[in-house]
Amino acid sequence: MAISLQKNPRYLMLDTETIYLQKQVYELAFVVFDAVTCEAIYKTRYYIRETVESAAYYFIRNKRTPIYWPNRLNALSVLKDADCVLWELAKNQLMSVISCYGVDAIIAHNVNFDLSAIYSTNNKYASDNTEDTAFLSHIEKLELSGYFVYGLPSMTAYNVPYKAKSGCMTFKADFLVPLLANGIQAHDALGDCLNQLALYKLTKGDYKNKGTIYANMIAHHKVKHNDNKRLGDSSLD
Repeated sequence: MAISLQKNPRYLMLDTETIYLQKQVYELAFVVFDAVTCEAIYKTRYYIRETVESAAYYFIRNKRTPIYWPNRLNALSVLKDADCVLWELAKNQLMSVISCYGVDAIIAHNVNFDLSAIYSTNNKYASDNTEDTAFLSHIEKLELSGYFVYGLPSMTAYNVPYKAKSGCMTFKADFLVPLLANGIQAHDALGDCLNQLALYKLTKGDYKNKGTIYANMIAHHKVKHNDNKRLGDSSLD
């Protein structure tokens, strides 16, 4: 039998945490992993200094935290963290890791949100003449829930709340992580990346993305109707 020297694909699991309605990233994390063995090869997390400073000034002026800023973090304390860096450094490191590790695709749960947040932050904080809203356009993007359509273990819907209107199990990570991966989706970017990797590991690697997370829920329900039909009263409206 011939031996193949072709390496397994490498994916970069991505997560962002944002504040304000304009989606400014205050926390960016990514994990490079082997798409077949699911072994984590590289992982890191950054706080974005410009956004954290904005949150601190907002608190000083208004005596309350900005919309979506988490109670778990104190902005003034975060500014002293060694991982609190300028946006340009975090962006350059992301691009360097993608190149150095030969990353084949970026994957995230609600990948369109994370990418739009990254571009929005870049548009605001990129240094002079370096604004580029397409700097990730060269790499494939994968929606994590696209692996759930065929890949979630049988009968998982009986453990996960469903949406009353559609009758479909929810793909919201806040519910999937504790029920399927025995973790907590704490909206901590690096922890959530690792949670998403644990969910990916449960799937069979068959990517059947239908576009949005909701569309993937509908498709999953059609494929595994008997597994997904719940008779309980735990619903999400």
